[in-house]
Amino acid sequence: MFKTYAKEIKKDLETTIYFDESKPNESEQIIDRLLLKIKYCLQPTVRDNIRVFNLTPNNDLTETVFRSICQCKNKFIK
Repeated sequence: MFKTYAKEIKKDLETTIYFDESKPNESEQIIDRLLLKIKYCLQPTVRDNIRVFNLTPNNDLTETVFRSICQCKNKFIK
């Protein structure tokens, strides 16, 4: 399902996350594990349950989390 994006995501992970260059095997294993987790989260059934928080200085964290919990509960009730 995500084969077309796997190479691009892997490349982005390699450039985003710092690894000890003296341990390339370990770096590759970490990237592969992260890639599996990302692909899992991108599945439609999982992706629908992910909430994105926009924490601008004007928003209270507690209120933002509470609002998100309420939205989730309302979604599952429907």
